[in-house]
Amino acid sequence: MNGSRERNMSGDIINGAESGKKLAAILSMQAVNNFGSLIQAYSLKKMVESLGYDVCFMDIEKRPEDDALMRDHRISYLSEMESGSVTKKLSDGYIVNRFRNKGIQNEQDRIFNEFRDRCLPPLSHCGGGRPADAVIIGSDEVFNCIQESPWGFTSQLFGNVENTGRVITYAACCGFTKLTDVPDAVIKKISESFKNISAFSVRDTNTFEFVSGIRGSAGIDYHLDPALLCDFDNEIDEVRIENHLPERYCLVYSYKNRIHEKSEIDYIERFCRENDMEIIAVGMPQKWIKNFYAASPFELLKIFKEAAFVITDTFHGTVFSARFAERFAVIVRESNRNKLGDLTGRLGLEDHVVSDVDVIAGKYDLVHDKTNLKSLLNAEYEKAMAYLRDNLNG
Repeated sequence: MNGSRERNMSGDIINGAESGKKLAAILSMQAVNNFGSLIQAYSLKKMVESLGYDVCFMDIEKRPEDDALMRDHRISYLSEMESGSVTKKLSDGYIVNRFRNKGIQNEQDRIFNEFRDRCLPPLSHCGGGRPADAVIIGSDEVFNCIQESPWGFTSQLFGNVENTGRVITYAACCGFTKLTDVPDAVIKKISESFKNISAFSVRDTNTFEFVSGIRGSAGIDYHLDPALLCDFDNEIDEVRIENHLPERYCLVYSYKNRIHEKSEIDYIERFCRENDMEIIAVGMPQKWIKNFYAASPFELLKIFKEAAFVITDTFHGTVFSARFAERFAVIVRESNRNKLGDLTGRLGLEDHVVSDVDVIAGKYDLVHDKTNLKSLLNAEYEKAMAYLRDNLNG
């Protein structure tokens, strides 16, 4: 899985100078314990390695002087998540699931860490301490600067990268951040940082408007998320699902306990009973789902592929559904409207979109025809590889 990466007798990764290859560093969100963050990072690494580069990953740096500029402008969508006191949560009838899910979540985090160690080597492990020949910022929500995060606002993600060669972006995304949400002091800092970026690639219209509003629209390219473009055939064929899954299941793929309203739970449970499906969750638990599993990233893709139906309200859940599932519904919420509306439009998935859970049954008989999608992804792959090839080489 480490591609063409070379190692010395001690097993340490040899840097680009010693292997005869240039070194590219990806600055992304690979440290986040999330299937989408890990798989998109792995996918971009695989694409860049195919161009003859060694690839490692940079950590996102906290910069308090930057974060202070954001002050109180952050936006939260906590209303979409489960709320309430500990006492209320422990008395809602799901206490057994909650305790069981905690143990499974710990196992999932262990699997994520093992995958990172094996497949997403940090720049510090590339040996020699030499600077990267190029840095790629992206993909994922690297420009979502008003979102609450462990690193806060950092100009590093906008091009202020030290000790490196060329800096480019690939399929960068603002998430729910809009230019009008950002204070002037932060815009000024971003504008200064953008001057260090040689080529811009974004993955959606909102991000295009954000970037063009700061530095002009010339020279900004659109590209799809790398998890849509990367070939996973070998990885899926080689993996074996360790868990004993139900014979016929509906996969609910969402953030932790985001599907928590009683009306939503009752509807999904009834819908699945009527269509002879057991409900499962993978990676992130839903308090009401008994069948919660930990899995490796490539196991997850196989689980999407073998699902009778998928219900998701996440960006990468939609990506994995488009690539691998036959039947699925995409719930668009206020927090993900920018990116999911853009994604489903680009991929021709509008018929799979719902705004409320209680109309999911209308999507059950809609079988996803991947013929047109395959042609689109083939063309977008060639476009993405040309962009990376041309701009990494300068």
